[in-house]
Amino acid sequence: IVSDALSSGSAKMLKTLSELLQDKTEQLAGNSTLLLLLFESEVASLNELARSTFESLPAEQQKAMHLMLVDSPDQKTYAYGLTQLRTLYEDPGEAIPSEFLIRMLEHSSAEVRSYISGKLQDSLASFGGGNQLLFLYYV
Repeated sequence: IVSDALSSGSAKMLKTLSELLQDKTEQLAGNSTLLLLLFESEVASLNELARSTFESLPAEQQKAMHLMLVDSPDQKTYAYGLTQLRTLYEDPGEAIPSEFLIRMLEHSSAEVRSYISGKLQDSLASFGGGNQLLFLYYV
């Protein structure tokens, strides 16, 4: 039903859907498929709801959802996923989890493949920035 509403619903229907989902954020957090649909939708308020829900997820649930975001064929969705890679892993100085690496190298988007390829090359060229464990991890 939600998919149909997003693809062919009227403005009034989308507004009602948005209001209903705003009231059900706890249930939304437990439904990764619906959350992904909201990220991929063309409705800005639903995109924002999806982002705020994602950011409030517990770490393990957030990691699973994050993997889905990076793996999405939708440009704005995977772009948000790449931004979150920087925020959640790179900025704090952590390695990108291995589950992400293979999926990103096999992604249909050249942008995603290029992003992870560049990260791997940078790490290898700098020997992990002096971090031997990071270097070995990427090798």
